[in-house]
Amino acid sequence: MSKFKFQLIFAFFLVFLLLAAPLIAVDSGSRFSSVSGEVKIFPESNPASKSLAKVQSQLNIDDHVLTEEDSNAIICFAEMSTFLLKAESEIAIKSPISDTSKINLIKGNIWVNVKKISSGGSFEIEGNQTVTGIKGTNVTFFTDEAKTEDRIKVLRGRTGVRVKETHEEIDLEEGEELVVRSGGKVQKSTIDVGEESKEWESELSHLGDSIQLNQVPEIVPQMIDGENKSFKELRDSYSAMNQSGNKDLEKIQKFKHDHERFIGLLLENSVILKNLAGKVDAQKSGFETKKGTKSKDSDQIFLYARIIAQAQKVLQNHRAEIDKMKISGIPEGTVSPESISFNIGIAWSEVEILKSQLESTSGTSGSGGLSQDWFIDAQDRCNITLLLLSEQESQFMKLLEKNPKNPDLLALGRKISDYRVQIVKFMKDLNVVKIDTAIFTEMQDFADQLSYQLSILENAIKTYDTNVANSQTENKLRSTLRILQEFGKSKKIYNQATRLYQSFMRDASRNKYQTSEQAELNFIYQQIADSFDRLGVAYDEIQVKHQELQNQLNQFLK
Repeated sequence: MSKFKFQLIFAFFLVFLLLAAPLIAVDSGSRFSSVSGEVKIFPESNPASKSLAKVQSQLNIDDHVLTEEDSNAIICFAEMSTFLLKAESEIAIKSPISDTSKINLIKGNIWVNVKKISSGGSFEIEGNQTVTGIKGTNVTFFTDEAKTEDRIKVLRGRTGVRVKETHEEIDLEEGEELVVRSGGKVQKSTIDVGEESKEWESELSHLGDSIQLNQVPEIVPQMIDGENKSFKELRDSYSAMNQSGNKDLEKIQKFKHDHERFIGLLLENSVILKNLAGKVDAQKSGFETKKGTKSKDSDQIFLYARIIAQAQKVLQNHRAEIDKMKISGIPEGTVSPESISFNIGIAWSEVEILKSQLESTSGTSGSGGLSQDWFIDAQDRCNITLLLLSEQESQFMKLLEKNPKNPDLLALGRKISDYRVQIVKFMKDLNVVKIDTAIFTEMQDFADQLSYQLSILENAIKTYDTNVANSQTENKLRSTLRILQEFGKSKKIYNQATRLYQSFMRDASRNKYQTSEQAELNFIYQQIADSFDRLGVAYDEIQVKHQELQNQLNQFLK
C-alpha cells in the first residue's frame, strides 16, 4: 500500500471518529429515584427521539429530561446530589461525573440538594440568566420558558450566583431569594423557608419510591454506611476546627460546609426511611386482615421493619451528636454579617433537626410518635436556641449602629426576627400532656378486670338458653337478672376506665402532636372499649327477654 493511500484511509478514519463521537452515549452516573406521570428523555443531538423515562433508565451526558403536565421526577447523582423536577420542567445533564459538575435548567422549577462535592470540585446550575455554584446547599431554581427571568431561593446553606450579562457575583444566604431578569436586572429579597419547603413536600414524599422491600437488606445498610462515613468527615472537620481554637476561619468554613451537607443527607434519609416504613406498615396491615398468610412472608416483613427501625435509630443518634457540635466563638475583631449569619444558621439547624425528627416519626403506623420526654427535651433545646439567637442579635445590633442602612444587615435582622417567631410557634406545638406511669398501671388493671368479668358474662350468655330450657318463668327471670347484674359490674369497670382515659385525653386532644405514651394509652383503652362493645347486642337481647319474663310473671301474679 502506498504512503498516499495509507494517509487517505487514516484521514477518512479520523473523520469517521469525529462524526461518530456525538453518537456515543456516555453514562452520566445519574439515575431516577422516582418517576411520576409522563416524563421523557432525549439526547441533545436528537430532540425528536423522545422516550418515556423509567426508574431503571440510564441517563447519559447531554441527555435532556422533560416533565409534562402533572408529572415530576427525582434524579440522584453519583456524588450524592438530588434533583427534583416539578411539572413542565426541563434540564440538560452536562457533566455530573467531572470535578466541575453542571446541569442546565432549560425551563421550569427544580429543587436541588447537594450533599457532597469532592475537594476542589463544584456543582453548577446554569439558567438562562445566571450560573449558580453550590456546595452542601439546598436550593430551588426557576427559569421561565421565555428565557427572561431566573429565580434562586436558598432553603439551607448558602450559594454564589453569577449574572451572565453583567458578570456580577452575588452571594445568597439561607432564607434569601435572587431574581435576575433580562438586561442583568437583579432583585434580592427574603423568603419564609418553612413556607417555601411546604410547596415541595408532596413531590419530596416520593423519595425512596423506587426501592422495593426485598432491596431493604442491601440498600438500607449501604445508606447507613454512607451516613456513617459522612459523619466521620464532619467529626474530623469539627475536631480540626476546635484544635485551632476556633481562630482558623478556613477550618470554620470547612466545618460549615460539612455541617450543611450532612444536614441535607439526614433530611433526605429520614424521608426515604419514613416511606419504607410506610410500605412495611402496609404489608403488616395486609397480614392482619388477610387469613392464611404464610409465616415466612410475615417474618420477612418484620425483618425489614427491624432493619428500617435500626437505621432510624442511627439517624437519630447522628442528629443528637451534631446538636453538640457548636462553634464556641468567633475570634475578636472578626465579627461580621457573615459570621453572625453562619452562627444563627447553626442555631436554626437545631430546630430544623427537631422538625425533621417529628416529621419522620409522625404518621407511621404503630409508632405513636415520640416520647413525652423527647417533647420536654425539645422545648429545652428550643429555649437554648433562642438564647443563642439573642447572643447573635446583640452582635448584630452593634454592627447595625455603625451601618443603619446597610441592606445586608437589615435582611439579617429580619432573618433573626423570623427565626425567633418560628421557634416560639414551634414551642407551642411541642406542648403535650404528660401521662404518669401509674395511670398505665391503673388502666391496665381495668383492662384485666374487664377481661375477666366479660369472660364470665360471655359464658353465661352463651349457656343461657340451655340452662333455662325447661325452667319455670320465675327461674328464667332470676337467670336473666344475674346476667344483667354481671353486665352492670362490667359497665361500672368500663365507666371508670372511660373517666380516667377522658380526664387525660381531653387536654391532649388540643395538642398538635401525640406522644408514644398517649398512643399506648389509646391502645389500652381501645381494647377495653372493643371488649365492652362486643357484648352490646347480647346485652340488648337479654334485657328484652328479662322484660318479657317480668311481664309474664306479673300477669301470672295477677
